[in-house]
Amino acid sequence: YVLCVLKFVVLILIASNGSVSFSADFLFLGLLSLIKAAGGLLFWVLLIRAILSWVSQGRSPIEYVFHQLTEPMCAPIRRILPAIGGLDLSVLVLFLGLQFANFLMGDIIGPIWFQL
Repeated sequence: YVLCVLKFVVLILIASNGSVSFSADFLFLGLLSLIKAAGGLLFWVLLIRAILSWVSQGRSPIEYVFHQLTEPMCAPIRRILPAIGGLDLSVLVLFLGLQFANFLMGDIIGPIWFQL
């Protein structure tokens, strides 16, 4: 969170030739940036986990870490939506939920969400 806030402070310092006054807007933008980065990281971890589940021969340590990171979000979906023909749809539902949340935040906050 601190790095996300500092990113905006540094960008304002660069844009304003060295003069900046700290405001609460930086804290809000830092929080939004952190939320968006966490969603993006979750998207990529889910994508890599899905690809590894098709390709890997056994349980590799990286696959185990990705499983531990995403299982708390996939397990509740899996309880509601069981596997269809051996195909686990919880990752797909989570992908769709992440995209829906991304576009919803873009509609609520405006174009600044897509520039973070």
